[in-house]
Amino acid sequence: MHDNMTLAEKSSLLDSIGFPDNHQEWEEPTPLEEEEEPPRFPVETLPSSIKNYIAAVSETLQVSPDMAATCSLSALALCVQGKFLVAPKSDWKEPLNLYVVNIAEPGERKSAVHKEIFRPIKQWEKEQAWQMKQAVLENKAERARLEKRQEFYINQIAKGNEKGEENEKILAATIETLANFKDICMPRLIADDITSEALGALMHEQGGRMAILAEESGIFTLIKNPYGKGANFDIYLKSYSGDTVIIDRKGGKTEYIDSPALTMCLMAQPYVIEEIIQDDALRGKGLMGRFLLCKPFSKVGGRIYRGGDIPFDIE
Repeated sequence: MHDNMTLAEKSSLLDSIGFPDNHQEWEEPTPLEEEEEPPRFPVETLPSSIKNYIAAVSETLQVSPDMAATCSLSALALCVQGKFLVAPKSDWKEPLNLYVVNIAEPGERKSAVHKEIFRPIKQWEKEQAWQMKQAVLENKAERARLEKRQEFYINQIAKGNEKGEENEKILAATIETLANFKDICMPRLIADDITSEALGALMHEQGGRMAILAEESGIFTLIKNPYGKGANFDIYLKSYSGDTVIIDRKGGKTEYIDSPALTMCLMAQPYVIEEIIQDDALRGKGLMGRFLLCKPFSKVGGRIYRGGDIPFDIE
């Protein structure tokens, strides 16, 4: 309104637009609803074998079923990622890997849950490494032998001795063998304290599949600022949705990872997540939007002294 309008003109204008004047009563403001507790994890919707295991872990460790459930789903995701896809319809396919963070204060037994649920996977990894140790060493020795042989015949041909044609044939056969040589690597399922570059190399070595299972959230520090370098988390973005990763190494070597699949299950304290969510780089590129955030309800102060053991058949 203009200041030079008379009081009568102002009142008439307010009446014409339906705006209440000073003589009319405002309605009481509608109070905001009180904040509700987030819904509990729907454990009852899971298959009985997993549901019973989650209930048993929650009972014996006296923790929220939410924490045990999210860790259990992460363990299952590790097992099936890269092997199957979910297809809600013909032109829509989703991978089965998960990014999960459990947010809980100290004393909520995050480490105990983590160790219990991922123990069989870590044990399998150790057993496989032991069983394949000799085969891996023999494979490396065979590659080294072929590389030495290649070097030897290159030098022989360069010297130009009388066996030049024979040497060239042997060299060509050695090069062909090396080109088709398949390296055998120790099977790895899990990584923890690892940079983005090292993760890419490890995933390439392991057929594009890996899991980061950590009892803490230090991996975010490595993602955001690895050893003073700038943030580099393309491997985490692309490994969530299965987009091809191309890595150019020193010396002209290029590594392709088709349909990479990474599962992450991390434990973090609330203040850590608050700092991460406020980080412009992590939030701006959508990394944090890929995580399922779980804040299990606390059982501190309500735990019983001795919870029941996990039944052998369920475990």
